[in-house]
Amino acid sequence: MPRAARKAAIITSKTKPKTKEHKQSLITKIAPVVLSSQLVYVLHFSRPNNAAIRNLRVIFNSEAQIFMASHGIMKQALQELGPKGESLAKLFKGQSAILCTKLPLDEVKQRCVKATSVCYAEAGYVAQEDIIIGEGLLNADFYAVQMESHLRSLGLPCTVDNEKIRVLTNFAICKKDDVINSTQAKLLKHFGHELGQFAIEPVGYFKKAENDIFLLKDELAQLLD
Repeated sequence: MPRAARKAAIITSKTKPKTKEHKQSLITKIAPVVLSSQLVYVLHFSRPNNAAIRNLRVIFNSEAQIFMASHGIMKQALQELGPKGESLAKLFKGQSAILCTKLPLDEVKQRCVKATSVCYAEAGYVAQEDIIIGEGLLNADFYAVQMESHLRSLGLPCTVDNEKIRVLTNFAICKKDDVINSTQAKLLKHFGHELGQFAIEPVGYFKKAENDIFLLKDELAQLLD
């Protein structure tokens, strides 16, 4: 009797899953830095992107080490601090990071504010203003005629007019308080509207000299109960 053919495995991502050894190597890298640091901050951030993260590292330069990994990996690294580390790890929420340094709180806050930057909005962002594309010809230096079909597929009412793209009527990419979808996000990027914002802030920290944790947001106190 012929053997049934196996179904071919379908690979949906080019990203290789992290191995147990890789995760352990990250913990081994982070843990000694945590243990030797005078101050260990937990940071929360929104809308991370590669350029903003690189800029953040430049702003802190060699005066701090910033670690961004899964909550599980960072929690295990903080166990080096004992019970206080376990409590500090409870502050991880959403996009979080560990910052190890000797810089005082005021300096860390100032540098985090300095690292704030605008970025392109992604799906799920709530628009803070109306963005309208006016009727008329688009600048051919930025919008080649070959883009017309793509822009039209994204919902922009346009056509080709004498080798240029013409927008047929005033078109609202988004209105204030709209929840941006993926199509709107693509159009906003095409037209150079950076509505999003990369922001990062410290929410709590461990001070080695006092062997204690200090919260910077009252609403997080319940996480330590």
